[in-house]
Amino acid sequence: MTAKYGNVLWQRVSKLVNPQTGRKYSQYEMIHVLGISESAIRHMEKGTSLTLDQASIIEHVLLKAAKTPKERNKVAFELLAARSTAFCEATGERSVFTEEDFIVAVNLLAGNYHLVKE
Repeated sequence: MTAKYGNVLWQRVSKLVNPQTGRKYSQYEMIHVLGISESAIRHMEKGTSLTLDQASIIEHVLLKAAKTPKERNKVAFELLAARSTAFCEATGERSVFTEEDFIVAVNLLAGNYHLVKE
């Protein structure tokens, strides 16, 4: 994944608060509690590209940290939009990704075909 997408992930991960302590997660906790690799943390801090596996683990952590379904949907949309933007920048393609596109994609993946607009 691109460095720019890594920056988006780092902005979110670095703000996560440990519910048990009420403080932001330390790097030690990010590694041992959240399961983010030390390598991924270094890449995000330095602003260098992440592997797809590293990005996927961090996305999972961010989605799991969302407290409500509405918050989870917001996080998912923002990550998907940022990932789409990163892909377009890396490939030179132009694409406009809207919230409606996200809703349609989620409904299709969930098998809720009747909710998808014709």
